Amino acid sequence: MSTKFTISFIAVVLAPLAAFAQPTCLDKGETSTIEATIQILPSLSAESACSEDSRGYKLLEALTTLKSMALNMTALPSPLNTNLLPGNFWNYFTDRIWKIDDALKTDPVCNSKVVGYVALGADDHTMHLCSFFYSDAMSVYNRIQVLLHEARHVEGFAHVTCTRGINKALEGACDQKIQDHGSYAISVEALVKMALLDDRVLAIDKKLNMLNALAYANNAFNEPVGQESSSAIYLADADDKNGFIFDGTTLTPAPAYLASGSVFSLINALEVFPDDQSQAYVLDSMTLKSIDIAQAATAYYNEQHPGFVPLTVYNQKILAILMPTQLSLLTPTVESKFKNVQLQFQSQAVFFAEELGLQDNGSVFVTSRDGRMFAISTVDPNQIRPVANAAQGFVSLITWDKQRFGLTTQGNVVILQAGQWIEVSALKGHRFRSMSRSFEWSSYFYQNQ
Repeated sequence: MSTKFTISFIAVVLAPLAAFAQPTCLDKGETSTIEATIQILPSLSAESACSEDSRGYKLLEALTTLKSMALNMTALPSPLNTNLLPGNFWNYFTDRIWKIDDALKTDPVCNSKVVGYVALGADDHTMHLCSFFYSDAMSVYNRIQVLLHEARHVEGFAHVTCTRGINKALEGACDQKIQDHGSYAISVEALVKMALLDDRVLAIDKKLNMLNALAYANNAFNEPVGQESSSAIYLADADDKNGFIFDGTTLTPAPAYLASGSVFSLINALEVFPDDQSQAYVLDSMTLKSIDIAQAATAYYNEQHPGFVPLTVYNQKILAILMPTQLSLLTPTVESKFKNVQLQFQSQAVFFAEELGLQDNGSVFVTSRDGRMFAISTVDPNQIRPVANAAQGFVSLITWDKQRFGLTTQGNVVILQAGQWIEVSALKGHRFRSMSRSFEWSSYFYQNQ
């Protein structure tokens, strides 16, 4: 009889953008306690606790953070909280998982979308972790929810084929509904509680956890939690006085900044630079992370003082992080480390081939502040060549629902139809300064979180 595995798939990928922190060693006493409690195979080297790029460090960081969770178990009325987890996450985990096996690259269960797995109802209480668990595109809190998610499978909870969401038609990648109390209910609950109930989690990480919980809620269940999400874009008007969410037919007023839990992105970058810089945020698709750029936003647009304001975009294949004079590229399903290249110009925006109406030739396209465009190889980012600026006359170009949209330098939102750019009829009479790429949003969560 074959063994049935329950697998954690990538539903939302997180890129913590924390590679700039100073390296620190994990507490030796804590790591020793963990290794005495959980058998880790292969055995970790003594250097693991101080080697931030190693698999051992990333696993121990997740386990020590999980063990130290200090949840204030205040009542949490929310459709996202099924009250399956006790206040002590560590006890829940160690009651179910006794051994962690670092799966080899040749493991047939692991593939580009699998983060980890256990055998359904595993009598040996063993968890297997795949390469993606250790990717730079995973935050420590997302690793924690994967650990808790897999621990739930030991109790016999299995997944079903997705009938909706970003993993539609993928076998064993969803639960039917959150009320079934399966592994994805655990994932969502853990993220919500790490967002709201642990005072030691940084504010920026709390926002990330909540946004990620919302994204799982709208993609990991065949029966969506609350009101089903839909695709939309964010528009800021010409004088930055108002922001709107546009779903293709209706403009919904929205704040010019995005508060935690209000709107979340699953596909592409959403950047918001309101006139009031104290409320400036960048919300990007891979991290689902609001970055406070109150001072940096002004510096970014000041040529004398270029600031550090990463713009992150993702098209389900390539993750690109654009900074004023640097581009970082990652293929999450293939690589675990970013490839960085220094730019010999001041960057303005980054595009994918499909957004420019070009065939995908393995390049991303970056514009400079002086109006030039460069094609940069995703295989070897040091291969940079100038090309004709296919975004000339546009502030933004996006692909949305298999159609191309643009925001012109005059502030009009246009759609490409029969080879001609035509103003979107529902937006005639409006002038906008900025337009986001498409993202998923839910009015239910927008109003209630």
